Amino acid sequence: MQKLGKEDYITLENLMEKVPDPNSTFTATGWHYELMALLGKFGYRPVGRYAAYELAVKLLELGYDD
Repeated sequence: MQKLGKEDYITLENLMEKVPDPNSTFTATGWHYELMALLGKFGYRPVGRYAAYELAVKLLELGYDD
């Protein structure tokens, strides 16, 4: 897993402010689908909203490359 560029990191960070933790919601929200689409643009293919959320959290923890 590689760090995102600064612009991609900020885009992901802004989206994650809106995406609810899938462990706290019963059904997927539109935000989860947007998250999966964004991760797809970054070259990742998470299967399901739980995997997408966990991947996004890990990417944000890595920080970004300048």
